[in-house]
Amino acid sequence: MEPSAVNKEIPSKISSAPCAVSSPLNLSPKKASHTVQNIPISLPAIALFPTAPSVSIPPHIPNMAGQQAPNRIERIVAARYGPLVLPVPLNPMPVGEYKKYMPKFTGIEGVTAEEHLEAFYSYADNLDISENYVWMRVFVQSLDGEARKWFRGLPQGSITDIEALDDAFLKQWGDKDLLYYHTEFGNLKREKGESLLVFNKRFNKMYSKIPAEVKPTPTTTKLTYANAFDPDFCSLLRER
Repeated sequence: MEPSAVNKEIPSKISSAPCAVSSPLNLSPKKASHTVQNIPISLPAIALFPTAPSVSIPPHIPNMAGQQAPNRIERIVAARYGPLVLPVPLNPMPVGEYKKYMPKFTGIEGVTAEEHLEAFYSYADNLDISENYVWMRVFVQSLDGEARKWFRGLPQGSITDIEALDDAFLKQWGDKDLLYYHTEFGNLKREKGESLLVFNKRFNKMYSKIPAEVKPTPTTTKLTYANAFDPDFCSLLRER
């Protein structure tokens, strides 16, 4: 083949052949343009550094560099303990039937918050719990009923350690000044759209929390109940 014929075929072969681009500088979404031996070549834009799929990690779980993203069960547990700041991966829980003798707190029974904390600390010590994050999760498991609802209503990632959990627990459920009970009970009102059955449960629940030494008389209790309704219904109840 003559040299002139070879020179004529080179441009067409080069322009149609695929070209691997390794330059990290070619990040433009537009078509890139390179020159090989003064021959212009048009290359399609390609993704030089494909990104890994993004993983959404709840804000209350620290996403430290080098840590593996939480798996499905860890996400479920994190949602269950949403207000707690937990590590990834989660620390293992106690083995065996550790829940069998776990003290429980519902917020409406005779056990006070202070008594529950004392019982739980003794229980956790017997289990030899030394990890802060395990301690918090086991404590949350000791909450039932209204107390568990209260916990789940706390802001996400608002509890960082066992001291913060104790403080929040005692602030909500601990002994309060006797004036508090009179004020809360006297301010009870039937909410708009609230059924009579639901309000009666709420009224009786608040009444049962009042310490015996400051419990209002039956007459005062009836007046407080009547005043919780709108003026017309209140007048009707007062007459009866």
